[in-house]
Amino acid sequence: MNKFFEDTIYIKDLEIPAKHGVNDEEKNLARTFLVSIKIGLNFENINDDINKTVNYSAICQKVTNWMQQNSFNLLETCAEFMAKNLLQDYPEIISTEVEIKKPGVFLSKTLKYASTKVKRSWHNVFIGIGSNLGNKKENIDKALKLIQNENLKLIGVSKTYETAPVSDIPQDDYLNCAVEIKTLLSPAALMDFLLDTEKQLHRTREIKWGPRTIDLDILFYDNIICNNKKITIPHPRLHNRLFVLDPMSDLSPHFLHPILNKTILNLKENLEKEANYV
Repeated sequence: MNKFFEDTIYIKDLEIPAKHGVNDEEKNLARTFLVSIKIGLNFENINDDINKTVNYSAICQKVTNWMQQNSFNLLETCAEFMAKNLLQDYPEIISTEVEIKKPGVFLSKTLKYASTKVKRSWHNVFIGIGSNLGNKKENIDKALKLIQNENLKLIGVSKTYETAPVSDIPQDDYLNCAVEIKTLLSPAALMDFLLDTEKQLHRTREIKWGPRTIDLDILFYDNIICNNKKITIPHPRLHNRLFVLDPMSDLSPHFLHPILNKTILNLKENLEKEANYV
C-alpha cells in the first residue's frame, strides 16, 4: 500500500431518505440526508478498465442500502460505520472520507444543516511475536490466527528464529518472528487488542523480563513517532535486538526507522558488527 500514489474519486451530496437520530420523530419519520464520499485510490495501473477501479454507481447503491437498512442515533456512528465498511469491502481503496449532512436539525435556531465527517485509512504495521513457555510454535500459530479479523489483514510473516532470552532470569530460549499487517485500528486500539490477545493466550506479567507464552509488540506503525504512558512507537529497543531485526529484515529490509533514519538492514549490520567486535 503506497499512499504516495493516491488519487481521488468524489461522490458529492448523494440524497438518501433515511431514519437516523435520537428523537422518536427522527426514528419514525424519514428525512433526506446528504452523503459525500472521498475515495483514495491509485489510478496508475487502471488502464481504462472499470474492473481495476471502484464502480461509484455501485458504491452509491451500497451506501444507500447501509443508510436505509440501519438506524443510528448519531451521525458520527453512521459515518464511522460506512467508512470502515467501504475499506473492508473494497481492498483497492487506500483511504476514505465520509461526510453526512443532516438538513433541518431540531434546534432552537434555524440552520441549513448539521454534518459530521470521518476520515479512515488502512495503516501498515509491523508486529514482533515471541514465545518461550509451553508449546512455542503452537502459541505463535494461535497468535497469527487471532490477529486476523475485519480490522487487521495479514500481509506477511517472517521466518522463525530461536534466540536466547535478554534476561538474567533462568528461562528457555525464545521462538521469535515478525508479521506485517494492515489495520484500521488506531495505535491505542491496536495495543488494547494485542494485550487482550496475549491474555487469551494466557500471558501473565508477574515477573518483569520473565518467561511468557506470547509476547506481541508493535514495532512500527506507518512512520509515526509516538511516546506516551500507554505506547511508544517505534519500539524503543528494537534497534538493539537481532531477534527483532532478523525477522524484520525478512519482511522489509529497506524500511526506514523514522527516528534513527537508518534502514532495518543498516541497523542489523551495525549490531552484528558491534557483537563481533565485542
